[in-house]
Amino acid sequence: MAWPTEVWPRADLPAGSAEEVLALVDEALHDASRTYGAINAVAIVQAGNLLLADSHKGYDASTPHWSFSVAKSVTHAAVGLLVGDGRLDVDAPTGLAEWPADDPRSEITIDDLLRMQSGLEWNEVGGDAASIVVGEGNADASGYASAKPLAAEPASTFNYNTGNTAIVASLMADELGGGGALEAWLDDRLFGPLGITSVELELDGTGIWLGGTGANMSLEDFARFGLLYLRGGVWEDEGLLPEGWVDHARTPSASFAGYGAGWWLGEDALAAVGFLGQQISVVPEMDLIVVVLAAGGESGPLSDDLVAAMAGGG
Repeated sequence: MAWPTEVWPRADLPAGSAEEVLALVDEALHDASRTYGAINAVAIVQAGNLLLADSHKGYDASTPHWSFSVAKSVTHAAVGLLVGDGRLDVDAPTGLAEWPADDPRSEITIDDLLRMQSGLEWNEVGGDAASIVVGEGNADASGYASAKPLAAEPASTFNYNTGNTAIVASLMADELGGGGALEAWLDDRLFGPLGITSVELELDGTGIWLGGTGANMSLEDFARFGLLYLRGGVWEDEGLLPEGWVDHARTPSASFAGYGAGWWLGEDALAAVGFLGQQISVVPEMDLIVVVLAAGGESGPLSDDLVAAMAGGG
């Protein structure tokens, strides 16, 4: 099996799908109507081959594109590496210093944080997410999130919370020796082995990666990350992620069956999804990855239409 660590192996779109797929991509990227909104780039990978990579004239697909919450899926991969090393236990209480043993928040686990069921009070669209990215909370994203009181018992309620993943990133940094050590470790253990060279991480005021956002990379590098999950955590025919870790991502959460650990779940697929229309769709039954990058586009409908077109031509 060929791997895209250095260069993506290329192949043609299936004959039965090509016309419809190309029409959809042209409509999304180049047609004046821009039916799907402001789509910036599209990539399609099947059987490990890059079948299509195209972008709107306003975006150079070789440059880092914002990830927004696609970064939560990257955080899941990073946690898996530390779990495999025996340095983190996702099912144990976090041990966060801000949550002493007599604090009910001390019962929150890393798994709860990844599954958006920490129970912490949080208003994702009402200002909390913006605060840790560009507002006062950015001074210490994990500190801002961990200071929130409990609004529900841990593991009982789904509440999408970018602060949860900021706490996870802080825990990883603490384990590795700081924000700079976390960045170097990610390059050495995750991005480097995948051949991801374009990544730019967004940091908070303490110098720690935000975790829930800000893993920006090029179109083809997003596709490389998707292939890692399509291949069950295997890269270059060796296990990069611990055995079963991708299954951990695709296991429905107790609080909401539509979300796993850092990934959204569909009937036959999982997806890394970010604000303004970023999406990596992983469809194991079709050995398929669809990446859509946008600036306010409808990535979900476009991804669904492209998957359907690929299925129809199979």
